[in-house]
Amino acid sequence: MIESLLLGHILIFAVSAIACVTSIPQARKIQHPGTREGLIVFLGSVALWAGGYIGYLLAPTRPGKLAFYILGFVFAFIAVGAWLYFCAAYTGRPPRHTPFRKAIVGIFLVFTALKLTNPLHNLYFTTEWVTEPFPHLVIHHQLLYWVVLGLSYAAIAVGFFILMERFYHTGSDSRPLVVLVGLSGLPAIATIMGSHVDWLLPLMYEPPGVALFAVGTLFFYRQRFEGIRLTGESDKPAIFLDQGTCIRDYNQAARRLFPALERSFGDPLEAVHTGLADHLTNQGVHEPRCAGYHAG
Repeated sequence: MIESLLLGHILIFAVSAIACVTSIPQARKIQHPGTREGLIVFLGSVALWAGGYIGYLLAPTRPGKLAFYILGFVFAFIAVGAWLYFCAAYTGRPPRHTPFRKAIVGIFLVFTALKLTNPLHNLYFTTEWVTEPFPHLVIHHQLLYWVVLGLSYAAIAVGFFILMERFYHTGSDSRPLVVLVGLSGLPAIATIMGSHVDWLLPLMYEPPGVALFAVGTLFFYRQRFEGIRLTGESDKPAIFLDQGTCIRDYNQAARRLFPALERSFGDPLEAVHTGLADHLTNQGVHEPRCAGYHAG
């Protein structure tokens, strides 16, 4: 039972790390530079976050376990920053032009320094060596940990909000994103209950959920998110087509102009509006012109 419990924890974090690492080559294919950079760093930081927990569980000595735990702790914070970077870049808000950018970076560096120096002040957590349910270093979280965790969740919520705003602006189906959010939030229950359930450790169990969200976002990005980003860049009518001139997405302005676009995802453009298909000159995002209306 003891070995299986330890193995189960290691397996959960290992699968999370592997899923993120193996997804990075696909993320590198994203054409938009800011979105690509944000998602790659997000995937990499989640992988290192999970990897830090694996090291914490496997390291044979107290200093080794502590070092790996702090490493994962730091990359958890980096993952939050990468998530916000991805959301900002994806929705057309250049991260490098973010207001108070220097102050935000300064706050990030201060909290990171406090994490790295925790053995000197124990503001984030204290430790205790125990033998049940297996020999490991127990982490007792302190007030600053919960404060930073709350701020991190608030920052993550901001990212979700600006994504949902873009989905609303384009008139796109946001259900895939909502499902991903719900699934990625489930491990937070284990984090909260970690100190109250015998077979859970007082850890942040978010890496599996965040890994699922990161990989899911990458999958849906290739399927839908890319079209939503492109069609949402302007208030002008825009239709996003794949290489076969089938409809992958459109914004609200295009739907108002062509009501037949409703529920047309995956349909050939000519099946929705032959006039548009006749005037199609290039693949990708099509800015329609019709009846004297200039959308370009």
